[in-house]
Amino acid sequence: MPHYFHHKDRGILEIKGPDAFDFLQGLITNDMVALNQETCLYAALLTPQGKLLFDFFIYQHNEDINDTVYYLDCLKAQLDDLTKRLMMYRLRSKVDITDKTDELLVVSRRKAIEGTLCGGKDPRDTDLGWRGIIDRAAAKDLPKSDLHIYNIERIKAAAPNGVVDMGDGKTLILEGNFDHLNGVSFQKGCYVGQENTARMHHRNKINRRLVAVEFMGKTPEPGTQLFADGIKIGEMRSSCENWGLAHLKMDNIQNRMTITSSDDAMGILTLTDWQMKLTQASSE
Repeated sequence: MPHYFHHKDRGILEIKGPDAFDFLQGLITNDMVALNQETCLYAALLTPQGKLLFDFFIYQHNEDINDTVYYLDCLKAQLDDLTKRLMMYRLRSKVDITDKTDELLVVSRRKAIEGTLCGGKDPRDTDLGWRGIIDRAAAKDLPKSDLHIYNIERIKAAAPNGVVDMGDGKTLILEGNFDHLNGVSFQKGCYVGQENTARMHHRNKINRRLVAVEFMGKTPEPGTQLFADGIKIGEMRSSCENWGLAHLKMDNIQNRMTITSSDDAMGILTLTDWQMKLTQASSE
């Protein structure tokens, strides 16, 4: 039987009420119109400057024709802060926000999972498979797989683990590759941080991005300076085993080039297909 990734580091918020759709639509980076019972939406909540505060997945569960529930799957460590932020924006909207982490669990695997309340293909990258929300009681019977396997695939896709890789309000969402991970819509209306995000996208002003690095031996600690040919090109973010994400200047970097760190680690840049196209375009 195929194994499942149990994402115990994730919390789940239930958002429901007559104004739930419009409430979320006016806040998040993605377009709620694209969401249905068989999909999973990746999105974020930003600072007015377009820097990441929270990223999350949104699922739609139709309890009946008149009662639609939305589940937000976010880092458990940020659950309380995200709840407070949403409550701040709620004002007079008819929306109920409830923590469901003790009852529900986020799971993923290569193929769809039977028995889930809702879910869909991970919108960030096809190699990350299928993701959904399931009752914790039902999840106990699902065979577990090592979450390190999942995190290595996530890093190879240059997909950040939210504020773990981007900091709290420190990194622009486009530097976190949200434009290539289907985490932001450039067609929908306004949301917090939309103006600066749209301007940078249309002017192609993204000079730094998160890039996957395969290290030969121990990975550097987050914040460690990284170099190419003796020139500083960025710094280390999080890692899993010998794979890590680095926040790098996109100028003059190439796929499979060697980089070093200030603590003498050595690694090989592993660009995604779309990152290779970006570097090729910038060198022409």
